This record gives sequence, structure tokens and C-alpha cells, in this order.
Amino acid sequence: MKKKISLLTILISVITLFSGCGSVYESHQSSYTENTSIQGVTFDAPTQIIAKATAINNIVSTEEYDGAYIYKNGVDEYVLFSMKEMLVICGPTEFDWQNNGENATTLASDDILGAWLKIDTDTEDFKTNTKNSGGIYKIVGNAHADYSVTPKNYNTFDGYFATINNGEQEYSMFVGFAQEELYSSNKDLMQHIVKSLSFNGDAINTSVDTTEEKEEVDTTGESNVSEEETVEVIETPSEDSTVETDEIPEETLIEEQSEESEENAADDSDGLNEDEEEIIATTISSDEEPEEPTEEASTDTTEENAETIEDSEPTEDNGDDEQIISENTMDLIDDSISMATVKVSTCYAPLSLGEYGQCYTLDKNGENQAQVVCVSEVFSGDEAKSLIDSMDGRKANPKEGTHFEVAKFTTTADTSNEYIDVKIEGLDGERLVYRGVSYTKRVYDLTSKEPFVCYVYYEVPNGCKEYLLELGIQTNEIEIPTANYYIKGSGK
Repeated sequence: MKKKISLLTILISVITLFSGCGSVYESHQSSYTENTSIQGVTFDAPTQIIAKATAINNIVSTEEYDGAYIYKNGVDEYVLFSMKEMLVICGPTEFDWQNNGENATTLASDDILGAWLKIDTDTEDFKTNTKNSGGIYKIVGNAHADYSVTPKNYNTFDGYFATINNGEQEYSMFVGFAQEELYSSNKDLMQHIVKSLSFNGDAINTSVDTTEEKEEVDTTGESNVSEEETVEVIETPSEDSTVETDEIPEETLIEEQSEESEENAADDSDGLNEDEEEIIATTISSDEEPEEPTEEASTDTTEENAETIEDSEPTEDNGDDEQIISENTMDLIDDSISMATVKVSTCYAPLSLGEYGQCYTLDKNGENQAQVVCVSEVFSGDEAKSLIDSMDGRKANPKEGTHFEVAKFTTTADTSNEYIDVKIEGLDGERLVYRGVSYTKRVYDLTSKEPFVCYVYYEVPNGCKEYLLELGIQTNEIEIPTANYYIKGSGK
């Protein structure tokens, strides 16, 4: 039996989420992405929903946010939301359940990043489970959440919450759905996510549970999905769907296979494993159709493109141990550059155009080489087309629904002997997702005759106005930085 649900489609198969009565912890499951973006805390988030969410680096009151979005600050905030359907939110709180009491009053005493929890004690029971072991206190329970992403875009979500407290830190999360039909069919999913919340290194022993049981989370009327049962996909889009259609099939990943082994490895590491035993397949799309690619000149060339950041003193966070570039390498770009201008960056704290970043390259002997890079300009429209044509770009036309943009950067690397890996990414450092479609990270090299100056070009979804460029080789041998640049695209 199939039922239609607007925008959101979830397939859950072969999952049994409960490890026993009273359990407040569950281990990581392969159908979820283990999120560690909040320092010291980990929890499972649904992989396929994340794959369809557009990453944003802040929430702007003037935006409409029609679709699925993900916001992370890399420290203590995480929000995955589709305001018409679902909410996953996690951040620091001060409920202090142990001292204030495990009741509805405490539930309403604080918010989770602006999400206010509540329970109607006149019409429903507030049911919780708690565990206090090894100095870690955890509570899970049922709740509703009022959440407003902008003054005009708000909703109430029904779901479950969890709080963990180690005596020094407290974090809480809420997972819920805005539609009764979605809530009823996804209780197992919501409960698994809140039960997966734990401090890093917090031992989870589901075989011996010393839970102080208060009252069990209500599962009345729930039917856990057995190995023989499947919640059907709700209105699967046809295989002929394209980027322009209102419903985009999960298989639509706008990408092209990389010929370089390094690019293949990068793309493969971000691919979705469809053969996993446990699957959560999600399709989130928008009624708004992507624009056709255009060759018009961009009028959005900003002053940033020509901006060079002035020398500044290093911050306390960027100590001497982070300055991996030797002083003499800077001479290859500009004798006046001091080490104070070379910055360590992340996807959460990216560089601006004109700033100097640290990264590693790979030489012909397979050795990692520390280098300095500086992305100075980004071109679009006719300027991008002219550069691609004049520098023998081997990919002549962008894929449907995308356009080319060209980035110019200087480097201390000898590009005839060293490989600089460059990727286009979303603002969370993962694949760029726009309007529910995931795009390739791949970039294409252009032939530059200027020493230590490089040009690359890549496909950007039409309408997309911000993304990251990541430069540098990543390795498991040592913890090394890459250079992450925030790019404000043309949107053309």
C-alpha cells in the first residue's frame, strides 16, 4: 500500500531499533551518518536526508528556506530542517534535569537553539527514560517543539528529545516531524537518533543496562519494522525525471567520473552506498525549477574578487604549531608577505578571496609538500567562457541546469611537478547540494602560461550563490590543513 506525502519520501527496511526496555542509548547504525560536528558529542543523522539538504553557513531572516537545509557551526550547533516536514536540532542547554526535576516544567524552561519544547499534560503523558552511570546522566522522552527559522517561517514538530550531562557540559537534541502521517510512520527513526546521542568516548553497553527507569517512552500503537516488513516508498519519481522536474529521483547525482585517481577517490568517498543492509531513502525537492544555463555576463563581480587581505597578527587559535609553511616558500609569491598573513582554515571558518591559506600538494614521488595558496578571483558568464576557450578547456559545455565558473589562484607549488587537488563543495565541506540535488566535486584544469598561477573551472548549479573551494591533499598520515575558500557565486 502506498500513500502520498508532499516533498518527503522515506524508505525504511530491515531495521529493528530497540535494544531492550528502558534503554536510552543505541549504537551507530550503517544507514545513518555519524555526526561529530559538535565538539565532544556524537549522534546518528539520516544519511539520505542529509544528502538532499543544502548546506548554509548562517540563517538569514529574509530567506524563504523552501526545502531541506543543514546548518553546522563546527563547534556546538547543528540544525537539519525542512520546515514543512521535519527537524533535527542539537546544541548546548541548561535544563539541569537532575536538580530541577524530570517534569514538563523543566522541559519548558530552556530552548534548543531556538526550538522550545513542550508537552500538554492535560491531554497526554510525559514519558521519559533516564540513565545515570559513570558520571553521565541522560534522559530521553516525548515532546513537541515550536521552531521558527525566520519570523514568517515556523512550525510545530512532534517527536522526541534527549539530554546528556556530564557535570560540566549539557547538550540536548530534538527530532520531530510536522505531519501526523510522517510522525506515526517514523517513530523508530526518531527514537534511534535521540538514543544515539552521547559524549565522545561515552561507553554504550546495551547488553547490561543500569537504567534508572522512570516511565518508558510511549510506544503504544507503534509497530517496529520487522525483517520481512517494509514501509513502502511513497510515490517514487519516474526514471525519466530531470533536474527541472518537481520530484527528483535519488539516483540523480549530477556528476562526471574523474579520470585522475585522486579525484575518483574523493568522489567515491562521498558516494552513497545503496547496497547497505539498512536503507533510508529520502527525496526532498522544491516546486521551484532550476534555471537554464546562461552565457550572459555576470553583473555580480564583487569587490572581493580583487581584494587582498592586509597583514594581521595571528590569533591565539593559530599558534606556531599551525604555521607549517617555511618563510622562504613565501618568496615565490611576494617578498612582502609575512607568515602572519598565512591562515589555517576549515569549512566552518573559511578564507575570503585574496587571503593566503595553507595546504599540502602531492609531488611525482608521492610525497606531501607544504605550500601556500591564494584564490584571488572567480569569473562567471562571458568572462568564464572566454577564459575556458582561450586556455583549451577540454569540457566545452556544462551539464543541463548548471553553468561554468572559473577560479584563479596563485601557489608556491611547482605545478609541473606537484598536483594540487581542488574541489567544489557545499558550505559544510561535503558534496554541494542545491534544491535537493547533489553535484560533483570535480574541477577541470586550464592551461596557464603564468608561473605559479593556476586556473580551474567547474560546474555550479543555476541559482546557487555560495559554495566552498577546497585546495590541498588530505591524508590520514598526519593531521594537515587544507585551504577552504568561501565563494559568493553569481547564481547565473
